[in-house]
Amino acid sequence: MSSWHNQAELKRLDDALLKAAETNDDIMFLSELDGFVAGLLVCPDMIPPSRWLKEVWGGTGEPTFDSLADMQALLDLMMGHYNRVARMLTAPASYGPVMDKDHSGQVIVADWVEGFVRAVRLQPSSWRRLSASDDQEAIAAFSLMLEIPLVGTGKGDLDDVMAAKLVEDASEIIPGLVLEMNRFTKSLPFEAPGGVLPFPANLSGEPVRSQTTGRNDPCPCGSGRKYKKCCGAN
Repeated sequence: MSSWHNQAELKRLDDALLKAAETNDDIMFLSELDGFVAGLLVCPDMIPPSRWLKEVWGGTGEPTFDSLADMQALLDLMMGHYNRVARMLTAPASYGPVMDKDHSGQVIVADWVEGFVRAVRLQPSSWRRLSASDDQEAIAAFSLMLEIPLVGTGKGDLDDVMAAKLVEDASEIIPGLVLEMNRFTKSLPFEAPGGVLPFPANLSGEPVRSQTTGRNDPCPCGSGRKYKKCCGAN
């Protein structure tokens, strides 16, 4: 767990995710969700919850909950975490990832990085705004982040010595990589269908809130179906 976050809130979110995992095999756990949220928030384009919630549940199918109250409680906790990370990344920006440790005390980076990569894969076209820019620092940060999960696969661009060093230092350098990409994203103009608006891309303004769901409302799981015919039918 991270000292950058409210530990009580993290514990509540962790417990809710573990409970949801009893009926949702592919749901993200806390560290992966935190990396996913970071990826969403430093993405050069805003991705709405209606799109990314499906990925939290596993990317396919529909989530199952014992009750509307259980689903609403988890949504509230996830949105609360999303908004807290968004506030971290608002100037003057700071960042600390949520990562677990193994029995020997070694920080487990893989879950967090997997979450970040899943956010990138959700809308890869948005990241071309970064990779096609002339901001070499942001490009280097993005490239290095994507190198981390490639270490040991034979698919990365780093030699063995550099790859080993990257893995060793990953938990310490990830905050800086996130902040570098965040700097780039916050420097972009917001592109709307009617043109360019004079405020930063992916601006963290009003908090994202989860609304109380009625039976005839769209299901907040992101399926696009009415709640009574989706999670409310369970």
